[in-house]
Amino acid sequence: MKKNHGKIYGLGVGPGDPELITLKALNILKAVPVVFIPVSSEGKESYAFGIVERHLDLARQKRINLLFPMKRDQGTLVPYWENAVEEILRVAEQGIDSAFITEGDPFFYSTFIYLHARLLEKVPEDRLEIVPGVTSFCASASAAMFPIVNGEAKLAVLPAAYGKDHVEDALEKFDTVVFLKVHKSLPFLLDTIEKMGRGDKFVYVERCGAAGERIIRNAGELRKAQPNYFSLLIVKK
Repeated sequence: MKKNHGKIYGLGVGPGDPELITLKALNILKAVPVVFIPVSSEGKESYAFGIVERHLDLARQKRINLLFPMKRDQGTLVPYWENAVEEILRVAEQGIDSAFITEGDPFFYSTFIYLHARLLEKVPEDRLEIVPGVTSFCASASAAMFPIVNGEAKLAVLPAAYGKDHVEDALEKFDTVVFLKVHKSLPFLLDTIEKMGRGDKFVYVERCGAAGERIIRNAGELRKAQPNYFSLLIVKK
């Protein structure tokens, strides 16, 4: 890729509050002519787009949706990653700067990680820039006023795909454990933390900073709730 080709930004836009976008990300977001938006299905609105919509000028900027179905089998997602890279390169090769937005941080359980690895094979490093964002668990801890760790305390962060053994092991070995995207495993997690004596040492947060934000600290109340996909659980000893 020639040096006069467009620059590609991976922008972390934070957990949901449009005001939690960093100043650097906001400046880039407003400046680029093209913004790539990840969507999970055709016709479905992007959570990340909802965060940045108020900051965009769609009369001047072009929005391009990139499809990434929500599937656990990563092998089935490879064609979608490759298609996204082709779209991003097509814009860059016209000398146009662009930004791929992602909720949270681009290098923390983000689809952009898979795109970045492929872009590096085709684009010089100086044509790529990653702008970090506020992660969901840091924002959630602040919203709930629930400190995560201090001093010499140990922290573990587990994604959605965790089994029973991993959960109990993490809770035993770490002072604080963050469980991400708990919507499908919440009953099991609640059973486990109550069994281990942590039933009053957790906080549940969903859609942090966005419309519909909810914070729950009571296990009984949480068992009756309908958890959202954008949810997490922070558990302490």
